[in-house]
Amino acid sequence: RPNDKDYYIGPVANVNTRNQSVVDHDLICSPIFSKSEFCAACHYGKFGETMIYNSYGEWKASRYGDDPEESDYKTCQDCHMSYVDTDAELPPFSEREGCSETNLNFQEFNHNLMNFGMNEKTKTEIPQLIQEAATMDVKFKYEPDKKNALGVVVKVENTKAGHKFPTDSPLRHLILFVDVKDQLGMPLVQMEGERIPIWGGVGNKPDGMENYGGKPGKIFANLLVEKDTNISPTAAYWNPTKLAWVDLEKDKTSDTRLAPRKPDESIYFFSFPSNGKVVISVKLIYRFAFIDLAFQKGWVRPDIIVTSVECTIDPSKPDTWKCP
Repeated sequence: RPNDKDYYIGPVANVNTRNQSVVDHDLICSPIFSKSEFCAACHYGKFGETMIYNSYGEWKASRYGDDPEESDYKTCQDCHMSYVDTDAELPPFSEREGCSETNLNFQEFNHNLMNFGMNEKTKTEIPQLIQEAATMDVKFKYEPDKKNALGVVVKVENTKAGHKFPTDSPLRHLILFVDVKDQLGMPLVQMEGERIPIWGGVGNKPDGMENYGGKPGKIFANLLVEKDTNISPTAAYWNPTKLAWVDLEKDKTSDTRLAPRKPDESIYFFSFPSNGKVVISVKLIYRFAFIDLAFQKGWVRPDIIVTSVECTIDPSKPDTWKCP
């Protein structure tokens, strides 16, 4: 404390003391506040031998965090504490780090990460960091000589998050829901493909959440199981937990969340209606907590549609099948 005065260390270049041999200011700037390593203390955690949350490690392994010299290098602060659209071309990191005289119009270093915007499709508010963090592509597969069924091929990709999506708390997960109906609104029979597990919701549900258990689709989650009770899914990671399953041969685990720029593709087959058109609606839904736990606790955290695709096709004209 120079001259017996209190002083504050922060990221803003009100006072730049990096090159000064004597610190004689009440406000002192440190560039550590603009480095992802500063975030690691709270966004990396193991309980026992199980990794519970690892946003920092996920970022470090992505193309955004592997090399500070690359043009696509982005820190946690670049995306979570910026004024500007992070899709825009960014200035060099040396100009946007803490203590830089030029970063004042770029970053505010504010930890309020979940600013809300408007989802134009649903006309509802949505955290800007969730909206369209992933993209979705829907195509069709039809091989009548092998299988007289409509194949809906869904590719989902984490295109904006610089870590797994979702990250941190194992309560968070994504639900991919594939809804295929005839022109009267009746669901077509699913012949093949994954179904959303029961913990996607059956029975009682909180306001703002829907039951998807047993319906066509899948869940992207960090699925844990309690070692002593075999309860799964669980977010009680203070109890001894482990991954629900590990497949060493395929190098896959029950952590099925979307890694940056690694697309996931799945296919679902449905019977054709006797006549009329087919309506396809595919949604990627962000859920803050497991639906049963949310109901038990009385939490009101509505589902959020990250992205969606809808289209109508004529089964008699396969050459025209296309989803935008």
